[in-house]
Amino acid sequence: MPGCLDSLGIGALLAYARHQKMDTSAWSLPLLATGLPILAIDLEFGLALIGAGVVNVVTNASGSRLMSFLRIGPICYLGTISYGLYLYHPFIYQLLLPYDLSGKLVIYTVATIGIAALSWEGFEKPILRLKGRFAYNAPSAVTVQ
Repeated sequence: MPGCLDSLGIGALLAYARHQKMDTSAWSLPLLATGLPILAIDLEFGLALIGAGVVNVVTNASGSRLMSFLRIGPICYLGTISYGLYLYHPFIYQLLLPYDLSGKLVIYTVATIGIAALSWEGFEKPILRLKGRFAYNAPSAVTVQ
């Protein structure tokens, strides 16, 4: 996690601004424009800024064609299995790294999606079905003034 604090912090700032009903639509271009030159200096921070700009564009485009694209079935399913994609992709990459395969990107992508889907169906979804059996008391929110 310490290596991701820039991404988490930028995302948290965007989420906080949206929670406070701030208009963040004008933030996208500065985030993108700042992130591009920073890529040459610090790849991860530059990507964090660019990612925040892209996320900001998407979240501010609720009624646009872009949002309707994000609602199609296969894209929604990738969102459903996204934790598995995040979790398993480095391992699959490392498994395929030593092999000189043509179409390695296709194999990597298909294997990652397949393993994430198997994990969702066989592990995550059954566990999520159990959550109704346990009581949950939501913590009270602390308001920062």
